[in-house]
Amino acid sequence: MTPLSVLKAIALPLLPAGIILPYLAVAQTDADRNFQNRCTVTGVVKCLGLDNTASGVTLMGGAKFDNAVKASGTASMRVDIAPSAGESPGNLTTKLGADFGEGRSLYLQWRQRFSPEMIDIDLGGEGFKQFVIYDGTPCGPNMEVAMLNQDFGGFPILYSACGSSYLRKSLGSGNYALMWNQDGTICSSQNKAGCLRYKADQWMTFYYEQKIGAWGQPNSVVRVSMAEENQPLKTFIDFSDYTFKSDQTTSAYRDIWVGPFSLGRTANDAYPMAQTWIDEVIISTQPIADPFEAGTGLRERMSARNPGGPKIHSSVSGSRITISLPPSDQPAGIAIYDNRGRRVRNDAATGGQVVEWDASAEGTGVYLVKVRIGGRDFIRKVSILQ
Repeated sequence: MTPLSVLKAIALPLLPAGIILPYLAVAQTDADRNFQNRCTVTGVVKCLGLDNTASGVTLMGGAKFDNAVKASGTASMRVDIAPSAGESPGNLTTKLGADFGEGRSLYLQWRQRFSPEMIDIDLGGEGFKQFVIYDGTPCGPNMEVAMLNQDFGGFPILYSACGSSYLRKSLGSGNYALMWNQDGTICSSQNKAGCLRYKADQWMTFYYEQKIGAWGQPNSVVRVSMAEENQPLKTFIDFSDYTFKSDQTTSAYRDIWVGPFSLGRTANDAYPMAQTWIDEVIISTQPIADPFEAGTGLRERMSARNPGGPKIHSSVSGSRITISLPPSDQPAGIAIYDNRGRRVRNDAATGGQVVEWDASAEGTGVYLVKVRIGGRDFIRKVSILQ
């Protein structure tokens, strides 16, 4: 009889070409099922579990599989950044699984973990990138989008067009927004207190979304979100009028680099050893579920750690958000924010009350619902689809 500890492929529905699922143990964990559920929905063109070479993944440089530290499955990709390492200590590169040019939407989600040294210690060069998407060769022609911890500031920024166009907005007087958050705070070049920062020693979630309207025209959408471990995603970059540059109208993003790269870094014995881990890379033409939202399995486990909280959900078809408050003699406060951090609803309620809000006047999108009751805060992200 085959021992239960032996890993084997499990029966799965037929998947689109290019999707790579990890080998899973007979007894799957919640995290395994969560990842599998996000991989097997319509639109996913590539799904990388980064478990082993059998998954079809080739790691470059010093990157290696780590069986001890992983978000799900049996392993993750680990990159050790030694003092002697150069610009590219390790990564994976792969085709996106589809061409993403004019009129096409790209959704990229991954999990990443950082050692404390990766966050705000100067390790040399411009600061380590997390991903680069490009066409064949980075920066040609004008084809590159990258996200990085610029100058080791401790938070992510995004640029396109090979570093000539940064995703930020002017605030006047030489000040500009580096990121703008759902809670209304602004991380600016003159005040970085509102930045959503990287967190060490936990599996963070990152989510990049883009839809190119037309090359060279201010009609493209770019949205970037991130989350601490066991927390819902929080959007910190949101453009509906971004201009993607390309020298050719037939261009499309076709390739991706995932892993640390710090332009200009040279070996230096003064640098400390640093590490980063990457897991659960998903590429899709359709939105990818938040790992910690309803229907993915992990949100329910989170709720079990906070019993007695409100039930917050949106209608499957329609524009209503419903908040069902638990029985309590404590007053409750309800605030709803849109994805630009603007508060669109602010109500007082009582325990046991069911509060509904019709979002039709605001439109489709992602909303943040914050309920404060009995001195405790409960926060959920919900989506209005139509």
